[in-house]
This record gives sequence, structure tokens and C-alpha cells, in this order.
Amino acid sequence: MEEKNEFIRHRNAQARGAMKDRILEIRKYNHMKQEEFAAVLGINRASVSYMESGKNDPSATTFRLICMKFHIREEWLRTGEGEMMSGPGDLLMDKLAAEYDLTPLQRRITENFLRLSSEDREDLLQKIEEIFLH
Repeated sequence: MEEKNEFIRHRNAQARGAMKDRILEIRKYNHMKQEEFAAVLGINRASVSYMESGKNDPSATTFRLICMKFHIREEWLRTGEGEMMSGPGDLLMDKLAAEYDLTPLQRRITENFLRLSSEDREDLLQKIEEIFLH
């Protein structure tokens, strides 16, 4: 059991470490000092320093603010996967996900549904209707 707990602690530390590097990358990409980055996020410079050193993870609010203020994709900031920068569609999905408290799975399903052609969306809706409403 202790080995499993140590593995989980190590894995969490690796994930946090990767996020710290991505936060630093965002700040450097925007040519900002820690004080400037902190001011945009409404936090103090020490908080930025702790996030970049890996001592602390960003709060949920700070995480969302980083994504919104700097047009960063949540998935990239969280995992490093995909593109760093979000496009207009990503910003809209961020707002919808926040407003409707979508889980990551619900968000992915919504995004994929909206990427379908209108004809494919109609076909899928008919299948769903057949399964659930008849």
C-alpha cells in the first residue's frame, strides 16, 4: 500500500511539475515579469513564484483566469496535450463549460457534436431520439 501511495505522490508531483513549466511558458510567451503576470490575474507575485516553482498549484479560479486572460486551452494547461493557444471557438466553449458546469467528458461530447456537419448532427439526434424517446 505504501508503494502505491508513493507512486501516486510521485505521479502528482510530475503532473504539478509539468504545469509549473507551462505557467512559466505562458508568462515568458507574453514577455511579462512575475509582478505583471500576477497583476493581470489579481494575485500577488509570491503566488506566481510558488506556482512556477511547483510549490503550489493554481487555485481553480486562477487556473480559469490564466486560460481566459491569456487565451490558453484548459486541456493544454492541465495536461500539456494539444495546442497551447485557444481560438474563438475554444473561448466560447470555456464560457459555456463554466456557465453550465460541464465535466470534461460533457465538454468533449458537446465540442465533438458541434464539429459534426449539420447533416451528421441531425442523423445523430434522430438516433438518440429513437433510442430514448420511443
